[in-house]
Amino acid sequence: MVITPGPGGIRRQSGHLWQRSQPRRQRQHPVQLNYWGALLLPLLLLQTGNSSNGSTDCNSAPQLADRLLGEATRLGIQVFQGPAELAGKDASYRALHGRPGTITLSPRPMGPATRCQLITHEMIHVLQHFSRGLKGVDPIGLGSNPQESLSHPEPQEAEAYSHQNKPLLILQLLQRLRRP
Repeated sequence: MVITPGPGGIRRQSGHLWQRSQPRRQRQHPVQLNYWGALLLPLLLLQTGNSSNGSTDCNSAPQLADRLLGEATRLGIQVFQGPAELAGKDASYRALHGRPGTITLSPRPMGPATRCQLITHEMIHVLQHFSRGLKGVDPIGLGSNPQESLSHPEPQEAEAYSHQNKPLLILQLLQRLRRP
């Protein structure tokens, strides 16, 4: 019998068969939102306990914005402070093809709830980008309220504006993503 170190532990060679001396650990993969993630998102919302009842919004928990930014860093998103890329906006997310994008936040003074809403809005775009495998930005199935749909004809913007005051829900969805 020959004992050799290898990936996954020491392996023993008995004749021509290799046997693993340690049981293989099951990997636990967080749910990834990709092409199919958009189809599974309603199920994920049920699992996370959709907080649409307003129990945790940016007015009651503006500190969640910092946790959202922590998730952005974990996912490889660069966050900058400076003028937003879109005229008249205080924040923007630039989706880059095939890799995580960048968020630019205005240095303009704002209240904590407003800052939370801006960051939550941009993180919804991050979810949209990741759900397309970093190859586009489409709605992910959170839905839009009719007022936002009329104000913002692009469906991904209507979705982001409709849910920008739900930082806990967005944080829970982001925590399920894996860095590409």
